[in-house]
Amino acid sequence: MIPRSVKAPTIPIPFHRMLKVVAIVDPANVQAKELIELIFEQPYCKIRFVEKAGIAKRLTATKYLRALEKAGFVVPTKRGTELIFINHRLWRLLTTEPLPKRGEKAQR
Repeated sequence: MIPRSVKAPTIPIPFHRMLKVVAIVDPANVQAKELIELIFEQPYCKIRFVEKAGIAKRLTATKYLRALEKAGFVVPTKRGTELIFINHRLWRLLTTEPLPKRGEKAQR
C-alpha cells in the first residue's frame, strides 16, 4: 500500500483540454457541458446568464461559478450590484486591456 504522504503527480492541463476531458469522462452530465460552453461564449459570465441558459437556478448557478472561481478559471468582479465572473484566459486572448483586480469595481 502507498503511504498517504506520497501524492500522485499532477500534470498541468490547459483549460480547453480539461473541458474536453470533462465532456469525455462524464458525457451524461449535460449541465457541465453547457456551463463550459457558456463561459467561453463571452469573456465574462453572470449568474443571470447561467439561469437564462436553463443550466441551474440562481443559488446553484452561484455555487457553480464560485467553484470555477475556486479552481482559478474565473475572477469575480463587482459591477454595480451584480457579480461578474471573468474568464481571465479568454479575456487575455481577446484583449490587451488589464483585468479588473479581484473584488475591484469595474469601470463603465
